[in-house]
Amino acid sequence: MPTIPQTQVSINLTGTSSVPDNFTIKIYPWDSATNAVSATSRTYATGVSRSTPSAINGGTLISGYGISPIYQNDYQIELISTSTCTTSATISVEGDPDFLTQIKSIYQPSLFTISENNPSKDYSDTINNNNVHLLSGIAILGTVEILPYLDAADFTITANTQLDETGNPVHDQYQYGPFSSFTITKSGKILTLKGNPNTALLVANGAYQGYFLLTYTPSNQSSLFTYWYRPNSN
Repeated sequence: MPTIPQTQVSINLTGTSSVPDNFTIKIYPWDSATNAVSATSRTYATGVSRSTPSAINGGTLISGYGISPIYQNDYQIELISTSTCTTSATISVEGDPDFLTQIKSIYQPSLFTISENNPSKDYSDTINNNNVHLLSGIAILGTVEILPYLDAADFTITANTQLDETGNPVHDQYQYGPFSSFTITKSGKILTLKGNPNTALLVANGAYQGYFLLTYTPSNQSSLFTYWYRPNSN
């Protein structure tokens, strides 16, 4: 079982002279199915007063109450008090820069499925070419669903191991893959991973199994995916 990444955040109330005690703290994750904050929460703590010290950092709701664990898909923290009348306050990833920074620091793209456009030799992609050189154009390597409030600019793609169709490492001109650069575009919660063919490369016979890394730079966590290609006209 892979280790589930986690972090902690600190929260504090302002204008505490008019704030009641006896808070329940709830944490709501992001629901990818509905593309909204989940209606289901987990209760983190109950009976928390303004001066209750956190077991995480010793802080209070006035000085900064520590909450841990926070997972990468946690989106909102709600404080609810019913000591006299019902009072609530919410903190969300998109509304609190520090909360978002903590989520970014643990985000792992490997926990989300990359849908590979050309996942096998039988479905390899013939890269645009003129039978001599590769030609400019865009090759779609795949797509991946992410948390929609993350930025495409924080993702990068790099070439990893390249294998020939018999499974041996490639040591010729394609050892660094067929692309000169990569681009990543985002629509909603979907990233599209694209490669720009290296027009300096000569065409070659056969298929190649390319391995590539999708890295999320704020956490420096990566996910390996494959792209089968034919740098020829077969």
